[in-house]
Amino acid sequence: MNLSLNSSSAPDPGAVATAAKPPSLHWGIVLVLDVVTLGLFGLVWGFVEAAFARKTDPDSKALIYLAVSAVLYAGDFMLAFQGEPSARLVGLAGGISFLIAMYSIRDSIDLYYTQVHGIRQGLNGILVFFLGPIYLQYHLCKLAEMQRFAQLRSAASA
Repeated sequence: MNLSLNSSSAPDPGAVATAAKPPSLHWGIVLVLDVVTLGLFGLVWGFVEAAFARKTDPDSKALIYLAVSAVLYAGDFMLAFQGEPSARLVGLAGGISFLIAMYSIRDSIDLYYTQVHGIRQGLNGILVFFLGPIYLQYHLCKLAEMQRFAQLRSAASA
């Protein structure tokens, strides 16, 4: 997805309308489901966000880091169930892998904002750390809304 943008003009609505479509589930629903499932939905939704990141940025390694994180979390659960003291270390490694994936997705979303919409958004790293998939989904919802608006403008001008 190498869209060249002229810095002196707005992005082409036709290019925006045909760009990869971000997942548009409202971030509030992601928050509620994440709380209700005790964080499991956040991990699963992270895969949806990582798949979008991979579409927009082929160099994104977020899916790999999330897969490693899921395996480590499962290992942590099994080791903790058996009373192994190494469970905490495995869980910590899973958390670190999850955070690396979230930051990779953040970088891909920043790239999408820049390439498709011609704006440098600069997503907040602290909010990515504390809110992860919820904060990222907030921005993906904004992107989906901007894309719908661009499609409407493109259809109206045709």
